[in-house]
Amino acid sequence: MFKFNHYRAALYLCAAIAVAEAIWLLSFTIPLTPQQTRVIVIAMTSTLIIGLGLLVQSNLIRYVGAVLMAAWGGGLLWGVSRGIMPLSRLAPTFLLVLFYYFLSGALHLLTAAILLFSKQFANEFAKRRASQPEYVKNLRRLLIGSIIVGATLFVTFNDIVKLASRP
Repeated sequence: MFKFNHYRAALYLCAAIAVAEAIWLLSFTIPLTPQQTRVIVIAMTSTLIIGLGLLVQSNLIRYVGAVLMAAWGGGLLWGVSRGIMPLSRLAPTFLLVLFYYFLSGALHLLTAAILLFSKQFANEFAKRRASQPEYVKNLRRLLIGSIIVGATLFVTFNDIVKLASRP
């Protein structure tokens, strides 16, 4: 029969978060508030990187991603708790924003809890990591190296643009 697997659950939750953020980005953020697109794209990219890190069993991405997800989910739920009164009007747009923030925050916190506190996940993760082939180890090194290079290029490009736009 079906046995609950925390490793697969964490992967599926990462995929659900990425899909929810992509739908939110395409249907609400880009058409209505294009200036906020950058934040959602960064969040979606980090979720995809965490999912890839879980696929190649990277401990660094597991822990850093869990802390990032906990902070992001806590921030979303804190925003919902602080924004209840303005959102208490029954306008469909405000209810949609409330639903998205609540769903995304809950998914982020649930995934972070599995990644950080689940003993079953830790056992499954360690067992998969011990029996992985050599190409997965190389993929893990490539993923972490590309994240470092990508972040360096992004920060450098951002600095160049800011320096060039100064009067």
